[in-house]
Amino acid sequence: MLKSQQTNALNQAEQVWLGKALAGIGKPEEYQVVPLLAEASHRKFFRIICKNNISASYVLMLSPPHLEENERFETFSKIFAAHQINVPTILDANKKNGWYILTDLGETHLKDTYDTSTKEEAIGSAINMLIQIQAISDPKIPPYSIKRFEDELGIFKEWFVEKWLGETFPEKLFLTPFELLVKNASTQIQCCVHRDYHCRNILFSHDRIGLVDFQDALIGPISYDLASLLRDCYHRFSEQEIDHWISLYLKLCKFKVKFGKDEFKMQLDLTAVQRQLKAVGIFSRLYLRDGKSSHLEYINQVIAHASELCERHPSLQPITNLLLDWKLASNEKLMTKT
Repeated sequence: MLKSQQTNALNQAEQVWLGKALAGIGKPEEYQVVPLLAEASHRKFFRIICKNNISASYVLMLSPPHLEENERFETFSKIFAAHQINVPTILDANKKNGWYILTDLGETHLKDTYDTSTKEEAIGSAINMLIQIQAISDPKIPPYSIKRFEDELGIFKEWFVEKWLGETFPEKLFLTPFELLVKNASTQIQCCVHRDYHCRNILFSHDRIGLVDFQDALIGPISYDLASLLRDCYHRFSEQEIDHWISLYLKLCKFKVKFGKDEFKMQLDLTAVQRQLKAVGIFSRLYLRDGKSSHLEYINQVIAHASELCERHPSLQPITNLLLDWKLASNEKLMTKT
């Protein structure tokens, strides 16, 4: 009988299935179940560490099928792997319950390299993989529609402004800025985008990149994943660093970009603002709807970053001060939650 050292991490049915599944793929009798970082979805992840071989580990994903698109996860894992993208391999699955045993891509997230001597190499590798992702072409990957962009900005309006802050959203003030953000995204060169290409979803090990959370990929704006990487919600780079990595990307880019670095950076910044506003709405929704406070701490820094980018672009400047006011109001709300 396989034995877990941390049975309280899983319920009995999950423990029984995990034990049988590990036995079925010929894995050791004793193992430890370690919960992994909470993420902005209904899924839960656990590292399964084999006790008699500490170098052997796997990942257990619990993904409720009525809340998550598991078929899409399975399909996209095959598509990405077929294009030499290092994504987890599904070793066993209980599709009815949404339980999966996956290969383990490692413990070092990209962010873990940011204060080390491997930072340059790690981000360079991430940009190289981004180029590979952009080359993926498959009819199963749907387009990033204009309506989806609009709906994402609606998440910011509903869950951050109206429900988190309890304020009336100034529709007229945001009409032109929102139209600009949607137009910017929809008129760029379109290619495969991961959509959450940030430091928590990219793993780095000996110059090899591993990628998770890829199931929401779409055919979207060329700057999207680079904006996710360089204007991350969880880390701030200097403008000098961002300029350096934009230059590297443009040097490697396989598309015929007909404009210069400055224009591309403007597109990237506008894409980042749209994504950051969406993220603030999602972080608020995680707390208000799903009872998860894990992302509340990031709201203020993301709002601050978005306001700085808005200040640089004339069409977005009218909302800059209001974003800063909302940051202060949000901070007061956060202080009552701690």
